[in-house]
Amino acid sequence: MTICDVAIVGAGPYGLSAASHLRTVQGLNTAVFGEPMSFWERHIPRGMLLRSPYVATQISDPRGQLTLDDYQHIG
Repeated sequence: MTICDVAIVGAGPYGLSAASHLRTVQGLNTAVFGEPMSFWERHIPRGMLLRSPYVATQISDPRGQLTLDDYQHIG
């Protein structure tokens, strides 16, 4: 049996983001239940793209290392 501090039900963008934040910032042992991003893979119409306002693109990046601005400057 594995014991965790926080159980997160749902492995979509917000569940994965919450788990990342809790692990990185709070140092908590988390368990995420669900198949990562499966809803998007199976239920979003073909050709549809996820589009979010700029402020919603950095759901959890506690260390500020994974910003879109940084990604844009790669390569």
